[in-house]
Amino acid sequence: MKARRHIRGWYGAVSVIATVMMLAMIPATAGAVALTWESPGSQIFQQTLNSPCIIGDPSCNNPAGFGFTLLAVSPAGTTLVSSPTYTVGQITGIVGNAFIVGLDINQATQNVPAYSLIDNPSFAFTLNIDGGAPEFTLVCGTTCVSTLVNNGNGFSDALIRGFDLSGFDPSLNAVFTVSYINDTDGREEFFIIPGNATPVPEPTTLLLVGTLLAGLGVVARRGLKGPSSLPA
Repeated sequence: MKARRHIRGWYGAVSVIATVMMLAMIPATAGAVALTWESPGSQIFQQTLNSPCIIGDPSCNNPAGFGFTLLAVSPAGTTLVSSPTYTVGQITGIVGNAFIVGLDINQATQNVPAYSLIDNPSFAFTLNIDGGAPEFTLVCGTTCVSTLVNNGNGFSDALIRGFDLSGFDPSLNAVFTVSYINDTDGREEFFIIPGNATPVPEPTTLLLVGTLLAGLGVVARRGLKGPSSLPA
């Protein structure tokens, strides 16, 4: 009888351990922060030194020591790519605890399938802190399709909101991952934006303002010269 009890006890212990191991393999996504997608973003931001790329192209302007993943040009099919591994402290030291991710799309023409983020396999965009299940997730379905506003010029066409690293140990590793489809031209830029960053005017607005100021300058110079003298 004692031998049978020992065997039953041993099988019970093994069963508990196996169950725990199986549960550990299931992504614990219930507690993940759900990110939100804006296309086009309600505000426009420009990729600058203080809004560094995490994934992008050679024109990205990043602080020293803060790298980014260089995208391939127009890869076929769905692209799944991750940023370099940062520490939480590296990110918060530049953009603070609360921040946004901006996306500048580079499309060949408007007459092609729409560029979009796509769930692959479960999420379209994630931020994973120190391995395991991601702490921040964007689920798209068919919603993360961007309206092209600023084609490949360093200004955001869409925004991903909801990041806040308050309470995370600065020494923990952090990796961003994105999947997208219908990249038909140059490389996109995914860049992190401080939560207190000031939006900028759209490039077309800047062009109109510049043209107006240039016109006013010409008028002012003519006014300073005065009327031309008439022949006697």
